[in-house]
Amino acid sequence: MATNTRLKALPKPHEQIFIDTVRRIREKQLTKREEIPDLPKDMGEKASALLLAMTDFEEIGFWQAYDALAEDTPQLRGWKDIITTAAPPGEKPNEVSDERFLISQSGRRLLKLSTIEDIYALPDALPLIAGVLEAGSVSMLYGVSGTGKTFIGLDVALSISHGIPWQGRKVQLGTAWYINTEGKRGLKKRLQAWYKEHETLTPTLDHFKIIPWSLDMRVYTQELIETIVDQEESPALIVVDNFSMCTPGIDQNKQEQVAPVLQLINTLAADYNCHLLIIHHTNKAGDVNGTMAFRNHVDTMIEVVKEDAADRESPILFRCMKARDAEPFSDIRTELKPVLLAIHPETRELITSCVVISPLNPTPSLQDGLSDIEKNIFDLLGDGTRTYTDWKKECLKEFGIAKATFDRKRDLLLNKGLIERVQMPGKVYEGYQKRSQQPRNAWNE
Repeated sequence: MATNTRLKALPKPHEQIFIDTVRRIREKQLTKREEIPDLPKDMGEKASALLLAMTDFEEIGFWQAYDALAEDTPQLRGWKDIITTAAPPGEKPNEVSDERFLISQSGRRLLKLSTIEDIYALPDALPLIAGVLEAGSVSMLYGVSGTGKTFIGLDVALSISHGIPWQGRKVQLGTAWYINTEGKRGLKKRLQAWYKEHETLTPTLDHFKIIPWSLDMRVYTQELIETIVDQEESPALIVVDNFSMCTPGIDQNKQEQVAPVLQLINTLAADYNCHLLIIHHTNKAGDVNGTMAFRNHVDTMIEVVKEDAADRESPILFRCMKARDAEPFSDIRTELKPVLLAIHPETRELITSCVVISPLNPTPSLQDGLSDIEKNIFDLLGDGTRTYTDWKKECLKEFGIAKATFDRKRDLLLNKGLIERVQMPGKVYEGYQKRSQQPRNAWNE
């Protein structure tokens, strides 16, 4: 049975105060109406009713009243186990069920402070995919339509569930859950193609589970958490494919709507040491769609981009755009390989899907394929950081090209991963610099 250190239902602060108050009523630590802390009106009334029942009819009456209130407020059922767990006798102050807080002897809710020793005692982060993803963290995979995001997410999940290397990198064997929002039939073909490509593996395994509908993560939070708790082993990976379908109606440009969902996702990752991989879309400018909350509240940002945007069959780059606690990994080069599944017996139509594979051709130098003018523009950027204006002016003067030509070549260099945008120190505008290529980590081999 999976466990965590916080409440299963992740109560809000006023709900947690209510839970602690009701537990103290049951334990006869709170015996007077005026001792009930300030609560929303309906919760205050419920607490008063339970206090009266406990005073007049002892614990039998308390639980009868509690069960009656739960008929109208189903949340109370999920809190019953917490309320029945007595606080350790003589503990000062009493620890509440949420490890982030303490209850003082006077009943006040206090923050629990950690020491440096507490932080040092935390377990070290473990790799889920060596050098790419860590257990107990959150990543976002995004890209324009047609870059194979779903195929990559599925490939990652199945590799972990079978414990086979992903793109040559070691993985930690574990259970993977896949929240599929784009149709069961499409997923069926993708799974058939993957197992046809990996013909030595069998699809009858317990380490891969599917939620085959658009799970609204705000509405079904309780059910999701209870399902995780009900497992003998927590999932090592949950793929959310995709964010938009699992948060219907949300305004992705408003931080106050997006941030609470990402907070929930981060809590799930931390409480169950599970990696959550969120698949998301880009906006018209080609960047991740929505508020900066996406970038701020995930540990790893991964862009999926074609090496050559004009070539439909171009290799696809798996590119790290943010790594919170490590150096960004080098671009991982992949390809989508078509797989023939069957021929329709009546229409003779080919039934196909795709799988993610390592490129058949060796990885080229990043500057392979650049024209002379593109190489010159790249070289003129130098080894430091330059503003767009300074770099453009020198290129226009040196090579006699138009501004529109410079902009096209700059975009090509960005897309190939040769250069990157950076924030200029003390400036509101961005600059450009050559993108450093990180050496391969020994874990990746």
